[in-house]
Amino acid sequence: MRFFGADRMNEIVKYHNDLSNQIIIKTLNANELNFFMAICSKMRDKETEEIVFTFKNLKELVKWTSNDNKDFIKSLENTNRKLIALNFRFEDEIEIVQFVLFPTFTINKDMKTLTVAVNKKFAFLLNNLSSNFTRFELENFTILQSKYSKYLYKELMKFKSTGMNMTPLGVSYQYNCIGFVFL
Repeated sequence: MRFFGADRMNEIVKYHNDLSNQIIIKTLNANELNFFMAICSKMRDKETEEIVFTFKNLKELVKWTSNDNKDFIKSLENTNRKLIALNFRFEDEIEIVQFVLFPTFTINKDMKTLTVAVNKKFAFLLNNLSSNFTRFELENFTILQSKYSKYLYKELMKFKSTGMNMTPLGVSYQYNCIGFVFL
């Protein structure tokens, strides 16, 4: 079990693109997306090890401004409930596999901690990534206010290294050293 302190500088979110394709925009609100991405950033390259977040650290990571722990705990609970309800799945010619990404998601109200572990069968989604992944800074993600801007940001970052892409709406964009340019 590993505890994480309040080090927030250069937090990187990095996950396999198969995970990105599973996150449905209508499912998670902006705060819940922040929790999910913060957890992913700390779970990255930890294999299936249990990670313990203090409430203080997690609040800093997601820019939680309220001091009310009841709202914070309720939002964490809602995040997990929605993640469990998501239909994470992989399909090929032979089989369909459905799964929960975080089988361990323990909120300790007394100790003010959250303990999380990644599903052993699907640890590859957050570990040892060298190709077909999305990478961005958590800080840039959490400053965005709406779930729509967060979703667009993660989609744009997915294609950052390719230089150019077409969105589902048919909008072409290109990434250069300054940022994204819509064509």
